[in-house]
Amino acid sequence: MRPLPDGPVGMLFHAWPPRLNLSFLRDAVVNVALYVPLGMSAHFAFRKWPPKFFDLYGPVLLGLVLSTSIELAQVFEPVRDASVVDIATNVMGSMLGVVLAVVFETIGGPAATGAVHRRWNRRLADRAALALLFTGAAYLLFPFFPVLGRYRFGLKLTAFAQAPLFDITQFLSGFALWYAAGFLLQAAAIRPARVWLGFSLLAVPAQLLILGRQPAPAWAIGAVAGAVFFGWRGRSPRVSKAEAWGFLLVILVRGLWPFQFMAAADVFTWIPFGGFLGDDWQAGIQVLLEKAFYYGTAIWLLRAAGLRLWQAAAIVAAVLAGIEAAQIHLPGRIAEITDPILAVLLAAGLAILSPETKTQFRSAE
Repeated sequence: MRPLPDGPVGMLFHAWPPRLNLSFLRDAVVNVALYVPLGMSAHFAFRKWPPKFFDLYGPVLLGLVLSTSIELAQVFEPVRDASVVDIATNVMGSMLGVVLAVVFETIGGPAATGAVHRRWNRRLADRAALALLFTGAAYLLFPFFPVLGRYRFGLKLTAFAQAPLFDITQFLSGFALWYAAGFLLQAAAIRPARVWLGFSLLAVPAQLLILGRQPAPAWAIGAVAGAVFFGWRGRSPRVSKAEAWGFLLVILVRGLWPFQFMAAADVFTWIPFGGFLGDDWQAGIQVLLEKAFYYGTAIWLLRAAGLRLWQAAAIVAAVLAGIEAAQIHLPGRIAEITDPILAVLLAAGLAILSPETKTQFRSAE
């Protein structure tokens, strides 16, 4: 057998794990998930580059080059372990991102017409709504790694059974998420929207099977209530101003609860995403996905209710800035500039996905 090469490249192969275990499988799943956004973004960015197939192979090549560069740099970092396994899983994530991008285009892209629409029996989708649904699904299922073993699953069931049956913020969070998801499903032309909304409730018990996730009873009750109330409200796909402002009110309550302000003021951080970078990466990504869904959906709902995009973005950013300013007097909170900036970035993304003046609705039922 030919010996492995020496030097930094050889160290990548020497770092191959001797056997499979839970930690290895978890890292593999996470490494795949981390490069999915890269594959999707690169596919959309490379669509107009010649040759035509570059939008399929270019993202994979980019993932390979980026991952290899990072792993080679980690060879010289004492506290990091470089491995060719990470490169392989990162490339798989880039490939999966390309697949999801193609699915996204098939459902909501400008080319999704004619035979494709006749086959799926749906109109041209609102791509901004579709992107928010992708974000919400990623938030609910992250880190995408299942619980292995009955012991951990039993602990999760025990924690769920012993948790308080009602918590106002948990209930409102679940209610608002599923109620707004109904509008997003309609706008994304995923029909029948109410059937898919009911099917999505399986994400609640599914979190008992996902490592690091623990659903709360109040959140589960709110999710069911949100789906039921959306089905009860009627078939009109139009968002009322009361519904849009109600969703924003939920964000306000989530940010200020339990309204126990202290006299002393804490420090306000002006460094964007400072808390995210300083936190555990897994917890940070989960929080970022959650905020991206709630803030992006708030902008989308206000826009759908009749406001211009810049007006909706300004309102959401102002509310978030007010929440952050108030959080300097809330114990256990980190007040920083990140959330208003995130709202502006999300608005820019929604503008790219749906460049029209306001979101147009037609019934998807």
